[in-house]
Amino acid sequence: MAVVDADYKFITVDNGGYGSNSDGGTWKNSKFGKAFDNNKVNVPEPRNLPNSLIQAPYVLLGDEAFALRPNFLRPYPGKALNNPRRIFNYRLSRAR
Repeated sequence: MAVVDADYKFITVDNGGYGSNSDGGTWKNSKFGKAFDNNKVNVPEPRNLPNSLIQAPYVLLGDEAFALRPNFLRPYPGKALNNPRRIFNYRLSRAR
């Protein structure tokens, strides 16, 4: 499991999980995951989107194995999704 920035630079890597562990379980047991969940990671404050007054937070992206939490995006679950949710899942997947 790894965290990279917008320039594809590795921020942290955790390779201590076993193949039988879920991504969510590996996250819970990693030092970074524990620190992130306890708000001990220095996540930058929200900033305006380019050429906009709309503020957006910095977030991590994951798959459905992860719990939804502040500063963490995951896809909408299920297959029968409306068009906006299907598009969101597609774009989230492309970003990961």
